[in-house]
Amino acid sequence: MRSWIPMILLISACSSGHELRWDSSFALPAGENGAAHRGLAGPVTGIIGDRLIVGGGANFPEKMPWEGGEKHYATEAYIYVIEEDGLELIRTQTLDGMASYPGNCSAEGVLFSAGGENGDGPVHSVLRISLENDSLVTEELPSLPVPLTNGGLAYVSGKLYFLGGENRERVSDKIYELDLAGEAKEWTEAAFRLPYPVSNAVVASDGGNKIYVAGGRMRNANAVSTIYDGVYEVDLQERVVHRVATLPRASAAGTGLLDREGNLLLFGGDTGETFHRVENLLLQIARTEDAGLRKELEAIKAEVQGGHPGFSGVCRKYDFKKENWVELTPVSGESPVTTTALAYKDRVIIPSGEVRAGVRTAQILVGKF
Repeated sequence: MRSWIPMILLISACSSGHELRWDSSFALPAGENGAAHRGLAGPVTGIIGDRLIVGGGANFPEKMPWEGGEKHYATEAYIYVIEEDGLELIRTQTLDGMASYPGNCSAEGVLFSAGGENGDGPVHSVLRISLENDSLVTEELPSLPVPLTNGGLAYVSGKLYFLGGENRERVSDKIYELDLAGEAKEWTEAAFRLPYPVSNAVVASDGGNKIYVAGGRMRNANAVSTIYDGVYEVDLQERVVHRVATLPRASAAGTGLLDREGNLLLFGGDTGETFHRVENLLLQIARTEDAGLRKELEAIKAEVQGGHPGFSGVCRKYDFKKENWVELTPVSGESPVTTTALAYKDRVIIPSGEVRAGVRTAQILVGKF
């Protein structure tokens, strides 16, 4: 095994590869008053050694967004020991500078987090987060060329790659790279691009020369968002991007990673039915000048969002050698989106995330092959 391959990528599925035992009994800690944690969408998360890090992220502590609720951006970070039979919280600390909805990846014994957003909007900051005596220490790395949130981050051979993402002006199809050992100490735009602008895609690296981008979405002006069904391979050696598979169903904001055999594992996602209904209602509201009709449409929109059925719990494996999809055991418990799937030995860990429109979960989902 090549020593530079990030250990969190080396999850090993059993020979059948289909069975996952999901455990939804672990959670972010309750508050000082004993109230259950509200959960976090878009957390800064990763694994350093046998420590799980979960921090930052956002939620709606008072009201749902369609009720006028204000989004809260958290600054707490939680450190768990990953044990044979579960997780144990060992430390909580405040960590300023964390964004929500960043690209995350763990490598070189640290956690990298790039882009994301805070109360002022998308950011271009990049953090290197390490552990010293079970205390988190942050170091600022060169910033992204532009502020971007909901993008993907991968580490390959001493370089970081930031793919896609969005800001107030546009959705990005660009790939930026940062040579961590290079003299330039700045991100450069790659000469090749993604096939289309995309945010909220699953981004996973094989630790060698390949990065995979699955699904995702692109917001459109005066139209509903495009949700993608493509799986693309970014070949860093050949500097090309090409389509290698098609999702059984278009999906965005789910999680995924590569297993030891190089198969792509995908967990849950938003297939867009409710999302598109809300977008269509927003378009109608924007176009009407009738105050009564606008109020009626806003009430319908609130009802649709409040009645969100939750996100898909379907889990799949794509075998690149056989070129086929295989169904894995579906998620048990709440199926989260807008978070990051992490691998540790024979386990998949999916911390917190969003489970319905505006609703987060404190659950830390653990799946074991």
